[in-house]
Amino acid sequence: MSSSASMVIIAMLVLNLFTFVVFAYDKGCPGRGARRISERTLFLLMSLGGSPGGWLAMLSLHHKNRKTSFRSVALLIVLVQIAALAAAAHEWLQTGSLL
Repeated sequence: MSSSASMVIIAMLVLNLFTFVVFAYDKGCPGRGARRISERTLFLLMSLGGSPGGWLAMLSLHHKNRKTSFRSVALLIVLVQIAALAAAAHEWLQTGSLL
């Protein structure tokens, strides 16, 4: 595996861990009387590539999982990411290059 691929994998792992921690922090805010994290921020983290960490937090911490509007936007983010990855894979298979 190339050095740049390793860096991307490490960056994605860190981003997803960070996203999970932010979701967990937001889950605990009401009990501490702390200010909540905005849904816009949670969606931004998921959009940047932290959707696996966000979904893991939603499922394991039961955070935002009953809020249909939040789940719908989170699912849309994942579907857009899957479509982008499929397009990139198709391009790579056709040309051997992503650029």
